[in-house]
Amino acid sequence: MGGVQASMLPQEEDLYDYPWDKSNKKSIQIDLAKFKELDAYAQKVDIRNSVKNLVSVLLKKAHGDLEKVRAIWMWICHHIEYDVEGCYNLDKVSFKPADILQSGKAICGGYARLFQEMCSIAGIQCEYLRGSSNVKGKSNHAWNAVRVDGRWHLLDCTWGSGTVDTAFSKFTFRYDEFYFLTHPALFIKKHFPEDPKWQLLKQMVTLEEFEHQYDPDLHTAGLTGAVIRISTTENGYLVVYFLTHPVLIISTSQMIPNGSF
Repeated sequence: MGGVQASMLPQEEDLYDYPWDKSNKKSIQIDLAKFKELDAYAQKVDIRNSVKNLVSVLLKKAHGDLEKVRAIWMWICHHIEYDVEGCYNLDKVSFKPADILQSGKAICGGYARLFQEMCSIAGIQCEYLRGSSNVKGKSNHAWNAVRVDGRWHLLDCTWGSGTVDTAFSKFTFRYDEFYFLTHPALFIKKHFPEDPKWQLLKQMVTLEEFEHQYDPDLHTAGLTGAVIRISTTENGYLVVYFLTHPVLIISTSQMIPNGSF
């Protein structure tokens, strides 16, 4: 194990067709049944003294880059909870992997930084990406790109781990397989990276197209609104429309600081 070389930018062979051709929700052919033992093992590992030690134990059952990434992903999604209180006290939130490991809590940037650090230790190329999850022109979310078998793939540990209630007061672990190596043509529905190269699409989606995508999730009866106080905003209030994920902000009444969520 050890560090990895500087990450390569996406190349032509990393890009996928858009719109989605409905052939596979993943960007790589995966038989999830083959992960059954590895997934169970990763979920049971309980090491908090150091990130390096954690990765060392996780990789004992992982063979090849795909299984290494899977073990790291599975551990984070089942052991790191979304830091709801941290959203109200952003100055007290740590993005250091060691701190996140100890506390067991993170907001999206912390999830992505921890995943990146664990991949680096495992010898896997990984990028920390920032962008929008449907706030007009605002970077309010973070996720990762990871290089497996010579090709870049996308994933979101935050949204893979669970959900927050509509009062934005309680996190519940609720694993979501969808956000592991998601096909880029589907991932772009809720993730617009600051650097468009990381869309991993042959036909890049513009910000305007991203903001006007039709999403049936937005027309369900379960869509609710809530007003929460964030101390770092000008007037202290955001109107947040929740679907299922803690950082999916559809519209706001005030400006929010980049990377807050």
